[in-house]
Amino acid sequence: MKLFVKLEKRGIKSYILILSFSANRIDVYNAIDAGANGYLLKNCELDMLLNSLKSATNGLPVFSNQIHQHLNNRHQYQDPLSSINKT
Repeated sequence: MKLFVKLEKRGIKSYILILSFSANRIDVYNAIDAGANGYLLKNCELDMLLNSLKSATNGLPVFSNQIHQHLNNRHQYQDPLSSINKT
């Protein structure tokens, strides 16, 4: 994820698309928070992958259905570790 920050600091404009097996909420949130423009799961249908890649080339954000649901419900999610008192 540090790559996103390095690109941004250098003024490099690019579209960051994550292609991953992980649908873990934390992985998704970390990628989006770090600057990813899209997140597709590797097990998505070929048609969806091709259509998403076409949309990405036009600068549109693209997400697999499961990832889209995670992002829509993000405000409802509370990290279970957030309640641990850090001393």
